[in-house]
Amino acid sequence: MSQENVDAFKRATDAANRRDIEAMLEDLDPDVEWHPAIAALLGGKATMYRGHEGVREWFRDQDEVFAEVRIDYSDIRDVGERVVGIGRLRTRGKASGAETESPVA
Repeated sequence: MSQENVDAFKRATDAANRRDIEAMLEDLDPDVEWHPAIAALLGGKATMYRGHEGVREWFRDQDEVFAEVRIDYSDIRDVGERVVGIGRLRTRGKASGAETESPVA
């Protein structure tokens, strides 16, 4: 991996936090396989979304449940074939207003 991939990771994260999905997709391969951990963290079923349309679907699904979803990475590492971000995931439920915070990588 290169600094270019780390920069793309940061851009995609910033876009996702702004809910600018189209900007985020600019940094994702059209054949992306998205394995979001949030459903499993909250006791739901783990699901995989495929391609840009799958990522859009995931964000639509999340927007139905959460008023806020934000990931902040305190450390982003280039580890050869991968980029790893270590940080915190924060959510706020749309109906309940309940807030969660958990580590994420």
